[in-house]
Amino acid sequence: MPWSPNPRSASIIMLSGQVTFTIGGESTLLAAGDCLFAVVDRPTLFEAPSGSPAEYLVIQEPA
Repeated sequence: MPWSPNPRSASIIMLSGQVTFTIGGESTLLAAGDCLFAVVDRPTLFEAPSGSPAEYLVIQEPA
């Protein structure tokens, strides 16, 4: 997600594959079927650890 100084909440829903979601240095591995809610108030990073394709849905709103 692009960095913004305005905090917002995000729901991340994994559709297929795996991604590591990192926010402020804290990482969580997400796999197909997982859902995560986070307050995005620091830079974030999505990485596919296996190098395989992954699909996910991000729903954002102001925090």
